Amino acid sequence: MNKILVNRPFLVFALLFLFFTGVFFLFKALFPDLSFNLSVVLTGNLILLMATLLSFVFYKRSLVNSRGAYIVRMMYTAMLVKMFICLVAITAYIIAKRSTIDKTAIVICFGLYLIYTFVELSVLMQMSRAQKNVKAGSTH
Repeated sequence: MNKILVNRPFLVFALLFLFFTGVFFLFKALFPDLSFNLSVVLTGNLILLMATLLSFVFYKRSLVNSRGAYIVRMMYTAMLVKMFICLVAITAYIIAKRSTIDKTAIVICFGLYLIYTFVELSVLMQMSRAQKNVKAGSTH
């Protein structure tokens, strides 16, 4: 599993996206009385996938540089880009659906944000460890 995390991080995010998409379709089919808007949750899932991939690119750039200021700048950029994308998406949803906002879908999307962030950081930690192991092995 660690090799997949390090060598194919985008595959991990794609599988996570597909897993949650399938889970939401399954829940909606098995429990039709659930009161969340499936299209809102699926759109949120897609937006979070795109935001995570974009922020991951910034995080990954920070791993290949040894300058502290560059690392901090890329880390903050990644975090702010992801937050800004999510803020714009939720604001657009609230403006578009002023009277029929689905609060359950928003909470589900917030949970997805936490899960995507946790997986993103887990992948980055594995990549960082693998990079340190390669550097440590090459000095001997």
